Amino acid sequence: MPLREVTITNRSSVTLQSVFASRTPNWGADRLGAAVLEPGQSFPMRLRSAECQFRVRAVFDNRREEVRETVDVC
Repeated sequence: MPLREVTITNRSSVTLQSVFASRTPNWGADRLGAAVLEPGQSFPMRLRSAECQFRVRAVFDNRREEVRETVDVC
């Protein structure tokens, strides 16, 4: 199964607490684990999948969420 890598960059002014990526309705585990992304920091998110389209959800320190339904990771 191919390994895909996408760089997640926190371009906001708020700490990014969690990042989720899924091809199903269940978000699964936080891809950042115990880490957080401060403003300006980046993280290489690795995904094993033959598919290229993922749903990505970011949760910030101020409880704001951002969801992108079709992110191409290829």
